[in-house]
Amino acid sequence: MTELSLADKLEEKDNGQSLKNYFLFFSGQQISLLGSTVVQFVLIWWITLETGSELILGLASLAGFGPMVILSPIAGTIADRINRKLVIVTSDTVIAIITAVAIYLFYADKFTIAWLFIVLVIRSIGDSFHNTVVVSILPTMVPDKLISRINGLNYLTNAVIRIAGPAIAAGLLILFRTVDLMWADIITFVIALILIIKVDIPHVKTELHKGDKIHMFADLKDAFKTILNTKGLLAIGIMLIIVNLFFTPFSTMLPLFIYKTHGGTETDYALVIFFFQVGIIAGSLFMT
Repeated sequence: MTELSLADKLEEKDNGQSLKNYFLFFSGQQISLLGSTVVQFVLIWWITLETGSELILGLASLAGFGPMVILSPIAGTIADRINRKLVIVTSDTVIAIITAVAIYLFYADKFTIAWLFIVLVIRSIGDSFHNTVVVSILPTMVPDKLISRINGLNYLTNAVIRIAGPAIAAGLLILFRTVDLMWADIITFVIALILIIKVDIPHVKTELHKGDKIHMFADLKDAFKTILNTKGLLAIGIMLIIVNLFFTPFSTMLPLFIYKTHGGTETDYALVIFFFQVGIIAGSLFMT
């Protein structure tokens, strides 16, 4: 781990090597995201076919996103204090292990809805730390003048992958079983792990409140003060909350709506996701 002061960070990230390291890291994360997107698609479709239940689908969505909502602020505080590469590798490893457990249970014909919820909760906990740290890394490795464009590129590639993942999964489900496609998460994890090992991720030394202790609530208080004192930031946050409030029920029940109401298939579900992500790509291109 490379530990930098704030001044060192500002100097270091302006050189070409830091940017190359970021793109190497970025490539591994996008490959890993592709595997996770495939697994997410096949698990959602498996729930739809196996249960046909709005309640189970809603609870699965809660298990998949609830821990992330709760833990993300805490993860941000921790990410400022410890080795960020270690956080990413650890969270990815935990996700890969629980996916491997799920694969074993599928092969043993012991995978139940209860196990599904356990898998989703653990994956969500891992994602809450992983995603928060990944976002926090960008400003430490990318020159300030490129941050906006790199952010746009991130959203663009994420949208492309979220189109490709369901399309790949829908096509492969014709030939393979759900459990076979879950190996995609393990394979892409290994690739991402190899790439991140080669990357030097800066660890920015942060001023602590007292000694070396982590004062999470003080940090959260500072974050809320920043939101309130930054013009327009609170309005953006409220807008995002409202959008997610109305969009989440739609996205949660979408596969069931396609399957039960319209007699659709996994291909139809993938097509709906495709057109939704096209809109995100258009927005990302505009920002880039």
